[in-house]
Formats: sequence, C-alpha cells, structure tokens
Amino acid sequence: MLSLATVTIEILFSPVSKVLAQNVTLPPPESGSFSTAFDFIPDGRLVIFTGTEVRIQTQQGSSNFDLIGNLPPEFRGGSDPAFVVTGLGGNFFILGTGAGGSKFPNQPFNGSIFLLPRTGGQAKSVALIPFHFAADLRRPQELFINRGEASFSRSAVERLDLKTKKVRTVIDNIPGASSGLVVDRHGNIYTGIGLDPNGARTGEIRRFSRRDINRAIQTQVPLNFDSDGVFVAKVLSAGNLVFDQQGDLWVGGGDIAGGGQQGFIAEIDPQTGIVDTS
Repeated sequence: MLSLATVTIEILFSPVSKVLAQNVTLPPPESGSFSTAFDFIPDGRLVIFTGTEVRIQTQQGSSNFDLIGNLPPEFRGGSDPAFVVTGLGGNFFILGTGAGGSKFPNQPFNGSIFLLPRTGGQAKSVALIPFHFAADLRRPQELFINRGEASFSRSAVERLDLKTKKVRTVIDNIPGASSGLVVDRHGNIYTGIGLDPNGARTGEIRRFSRRDINRAIQTQVPLNFDSDGVFVAKVLSAGNLVFDQQGDLWVGGGDIAGGGQQGFIAEIDPQTGIVDTS
C-alpha cells in the first residue's frame, strides 16, 4: 500500500498501464470547484476536467494542456468534478459535475452529466443524477454511475443509455456513501461502500456479474448489494477503482471514517481479494 503524500504523482498514473509513468502537474480546479478529474485518451495522453474546462495533454509527460471545450458558462464554480470518462474510441467525453461545487445543493448543479464531442465546443447536458461520484462505460452507449444521497447512508448504481437518455437503477441498497465503480473486461461491475456511517463496512467492494446486470436491465428489478454482489475485499474507502493490463484491481482512498490520512492506493487480486503489500 502506497501513500500518495510521500511519492511523486507518477505513482498515480503507472498502475493503469495505459501509458508509461508520468510526472505531471495537473491544471488547478476552477474557482468554486474542488478538484481536477482526469482520464486517458487512446493515444495515452491525459484529458482533464477542471470543473468548467476540458483540456487534453499536448504530449505524454507534459504539464501543458490544450483547451478543447467547456461547460455552459452558468456552471462556472457550480461543478464538483466527479469524473471525466473517455468514450470508447475516444470520440467523446462524459463529464460528471458531482454535487455542485460552491453552488451545492442547488440543481441543476448537483448531478448534471454532460457530453462533449472530441471536436470540442460547449458540452451538452444528457442526464441529471444527483450526488454521483464515479462512472465507467461497458459499451459505447452504456454508462454506469455510482450515486449517493446527502445523508451518506445509502447509494446505488444507475445505468445511463446515452442514446435514449434513459436512467435506470441496476444496483440498489448499498448501505453507505457512494464509492468508485469500474467495469472489467468481461463486463462485470465492481463497486463498493465509500463510507459506512456505522463505521464497520467502509471500503467493502463487491462484484456484480455481467449476466446479473443484464437481468436487472431486462426485468427492471435492481440487484441488491448484499444478496446479489460477490464480496471481493475491504480496502481503504473503495474509491477510484481501476484495472491494470494484468487484470489486477487498484483502489484509491484513505481513512474517510476516522478522519485520518487520505491519498493512498492499494493493489488487490480481484479473484482472491488478497492485497499486495510488496
């Protein structure tokens, strides 16, 4: 387990195995926003979302980023950048504005999700899913989003059909705050409990099979986190889930419940749940 506070930022990029390790300074978040979200485009460069602007790295390893697009001007300072997800093939980006930045909890700032073509310009709203936290694509037009509630006591996973703009719940009754979400190469979904208000289950990650997810979509009956999910591991705060090319699962987070240190990452075997401590 590594602490991001004690190593260079290149550690953050290397587990993804999409590009060589990079030591990069990201542009700061927009005033009123809380962070800068990032993803990779197919050629290995970074795409970043500052809360208002979307920029692409000029070349791998560079801290220079070219502007390609932005949210509508009224959202300036009203975004808490939850994620930027690169469309399969790199033709578009999905932007999650989180819970609203300095304009929380007013809608549409809390929960607006936008689509920005690779050609750039002004992003267009495609859905409103309050308190969303993380997202990943399973198919070119199928996005899964982990979203929570203001109480941090319950969360769920929604499926957004980018073609029809319909939103349906596919995993429900997650007993705690929202966490990371990732789809593996087989179409299974991993998500977890970002914060258990009772303090016992923070960081718990479960796997939901492609078959069960498809059944939930067809029947419109959501899966239950406890009874339908397969326990994988209990690691950190189950945030920033990502697979590397070897199939290992990397988990970000920290001591959310205890108010302690943040900015850690851990590598786990998704089949055994064993945490690599080397």
